[in-house]
Amino acid sequence: MFNPSVGRCLPCPPQTPIANGTRCSPCPTNTYFNQTIADCQACSANRTYNLATSKCECPAQTFFDGVTCIQCYLPKYFDLADLKCKSCPTNQLYDPIAYRCAYCPSNRPLLDGAQCVPCPDNTFYNSTTYLCQSCSGGRVYNTTINTCQCPRNMFWN
Repeated sequence: MFNPSVGRCLPCPPQTPIANGTRCSPCPTNTYFNQTIADCQACSANRTYNLATSKCECPAQTFFDGVTCIQCYLPKYFDLADLKCKSCPTNQLYDPIAYRCAYCPSNRPLLDGAQCVPCPDNTFYNSTTYLCQSCSGGRVYNTTINTCQCPRNMFWN
């Protein structure tokens, strides 16, 4: 672009890369300046251009698989290495904070679709067998002290 104050042509700055006669203009919304073709270009596959990161990005909660933006629904998660939605191994649930599959915690050890749930009433989680079990001999499970015990006013013989 010709700059009359210095009397010569100057390149437009990166924020306003398009020369419009005597001034520089930004690329239109949702486009970016492609240096290879020296023109503004739209992002592909439903992505939008993020000025802060200078990248085309998928909308929130979606991921770019190399072709388009996809959304993974629980219990599936997006694997960044394979660029696809995957399921965790049996009895594991995806932890979005740690970015990995993990077993349910002992206070909610059962996987019920997309969430961990506690053992049914009067049962306890056996970490050796990985199952919820009932107490034997008519005893009931006391969640306060985490053990099987006889009902009130009864004793173990």
